[in-house]
Amino acid sequence: MVRESIKQLIDIGVIFHVNIEVGKDITVKELLEKYDAVIIATGTWKGRKLGIPGEDLPNVYNVMDWIFEYMKYKLGYSN
Repeated sequence: MVRESIKQLIDIGVIFHVNIEVGKDITVKELLEKYDAVIIATGTWKGRKLGIPGEDLPNVYNVMDWIFEYMKYKLGYSN
């Protein structure tokens, strides 16, 4: 199911950059300047706050909560 969801995201144009260390390979400033949207995924199944400026702004979502709600909708469990 996860692989299918990833494929669907790729199909709509999402580009994944993996094994990137923020702060080493790229700065947060560079990410924000270079991309329209950014998801920083740490490889966990439980979301947590990162303690960075802007994480409480409107339209900034915890990715784990978003994926859970999206899949509930996609599978017909909510509308």
